[in-house]
Amino acid sequence: MAMGTNGALGVKCAQPDRTVIATVGDGCYLMSGFELTTAVQHNIAVIWVIFNDGEYKLIKLSQLSIYKETALVSFDNPDYVAFAHACGATVMRSTRSTTSRRRSRGASVGRPT
Repeated sequence: MAMGTNGALGVKCAQPDRTVIATVGDGCYLMSGFELTTAVQHNIAVIWVIFNDGEYKLIKLSQLSIYKETALVSFDNPDYVAFAHACGATVMRSTRSTTSRRRSRGASVGRPT
């Protein structure tokens, strides 16, 4: 779990001329989102798209398949925009209707987004 957030840094370091976009859930990002500070410090231009549903979805699905009920998998999310600003990253909030435009703009920024 949560390898997409930090794995994207490794991919970008191995392939610096390629655009790297990591699509991660909010639970994944909460587990390893502090990698954003590393990306900013070393100017590793990865784009993270965070799908925000307020759940550890993989854990929830596992609990449902085994126990037929869930526990402790829902949470109130932090403000990801404020977090990214605090880390010094470029920030773009997106909705379903703006995702494609934001992704294109993010790819042209050339820094952690």
